[in-house]
Amino acid sequence: MSAFEELGVCPEIIKAVEEDDWLLPTPIQAESIPLILGGGDVCAAAETGSGKTGAFGLPALQIVHESLRAAAQAAVVSMKPNQASRGCTLDEAARDLQICLGDGERCSCADSRGWRGVRGTAPVLAGKYMYEVEILSPGLVRVGWGTRLGKLEIGKDENSFGYGGTGKKSWNGRFEDYGVQFGAGDVVGCLLDRSNPDRGIVSFAVNGRLLGEAFVLPPALRNSALLPAICGKDFDARCRFARLEFPVEGFAPVANLKACDDARCLAGETPDKSSSGVQCLILEPTRDLALQTFNCLKKIGRYLEAPSIRVALCCGGDEREQRGEMAKGPHIVVGTLQKVSSCIHRGVLSVKSLKLLILDEADELVKFDALSEILKIKRAASVGSSRRMQVSLFSATLHTDDVRRAVEALTERPTWVDLKGKVTIPDTVHALICPVFAHEGMPFKSASLGRVEPKTDGIHAPSAALPRHSEQFASQRVKEIKPHLVVALADAFKMETCLVFCRTNLDCDNLELFLTSCGGGRKFAGKAESGKENPYSCVVLAGMRSQEERNRNLA
Repeated sequence: MSAFEELGVCPEIIKAVEEDDWLLPTPIQAESIPLILGGGDVCAAAETGSGKTGAFGLPALQIVHESLRAAAQAAVVSMKPNQASRGCTLDEAARDLQICLGDGERCSCADSRGWRGVRGTAPVLAGKYMYEVEILSPGLVRVGWGTRLGKLEIGKDENSFGYGGTGKKSWNGRFEDYGVQFGAGDVVGCLLDRSNPDRGIVSFAVNGRLLGEAFVLPPALRNSALLPAICGKDFDARCRFARLEFPVEGFAPVANLKACDDARCLAGETPDKSSSGVQCLILEPTRDLALQTFNCLKKIGRYLEAPSIRVALCCGGDEREQRGEMAKGPHIVVGTLQKVSSCIHRGVLSVKSLKLLILDEADELVKFDALSEILKIKRAASVGSSRRMQVSLFSATLHTDDVRRAVEALTERPTWVDLKGKVTIPDTVHALICPVFAHEGMPFKSASLGRVEPKTDGIHAPSAALPRHSEQFASQRVKEIKPHLVVALADAFKMETCLVFCRTNLDCDNLELFLTSCGGGRKFAGKAESGKENPYSCVVLAGMRSQEERNRNLA
């Protein structure tokens, strides 16, 4: 069993994260995911890089998908109650290459070296259905049910259930005695009872003799469609999806699968307006974080289907493309507060169906009186609705006054997950404060002194042209001294790398120009075996640089 499955995460999401090498949940994910899936408000704090995006992204995708599927099923029942069944055949696109198919129901395999399999095309979400397999030749055969994500060798993973001719049932690679042995000439019935959404049952029969309950579907598969499946070694068999030799009362042939029970009928179904629209809104403090979260959700949700989830980005950038995505009716929107608020105000984005509001990096989001704007969004989503909105806050810390005010205003009886505690400086980090006084000159040695003069923001004239005791002189002189101090500190501590924070984008540009000039004028040109272009080689990550340049500088 996957570690994520124990948290209640569905198989489609588990497959996506495992392909990205998320083998174990991080502490913040292990604590937060079950709480969000449980429907309560959550306030979580953990260090940067601890997996917070996955902690809210996984459950957000699953909650929205389950809601959309329930709405789509209801829409099919109400709008297409008499829609004809799409039938069932063996799926040419879901078979091992060694499997030969004929007339849609016949399958055979001459390979005796390994297990080869094939699935049917009818994905069962609900109801009571069955099919039969007639064994036509000696050989090893296993029949049963599996999800689209399961292995074709059924019974060897957590996404499929098998019953073999040796009298063994199997799931997740565990084989147990069950029923009787069967072989050439026998007809095996495969029954699936999903009439109770909370307790699906798989059972089997041989030549009309019912063998009793074989498996109870685990909670993780509650919302996953199951398809007929057969595998074996050196075998020949015929599946009966429509005409059964040994029908069982209460179970319909899987070829007669009703539209409301058929995942294929839900894939393109549009629920009614009360259930569609934006159901989850994720707010980020910056465009970069919004883009990062957007890309993460797209990857994690790539296997969710029937119906699929539309995720849209709402932040600075390509306005036309983002408006186009909004017009398609996204289910999850990731964006910056300013842009999202603007779209809501202009009627581009509707939040009337919003069920889940997530604030990422909440300590940054709620600064500068932004809480009032977030409350406007919550009120807009609550107009004319008695539905309680689920709110989650994720932050590097939960202990600032701004965050506490946001928690009190936005949440109801939240569960706190604090894996960081109050802000502290680790023992391995040493702080050095270097005051800069305008009237004391430069009491330090710097390789840049006398060689390069820094360019400043141009608000004041050069300090040499200003009265020494004026405020303008003090402000300008400090701006002129600081770049020289940066060089002096880099040399004094023999820094191979360092991170310098500047107040504005212009200050970043000016410091880059100054440091490049100090080192001889060669700008950063990418990593090279020969080393740095100059001793003070630098790059800029400021917001005014293009995303492509920032990605290149971080590579």
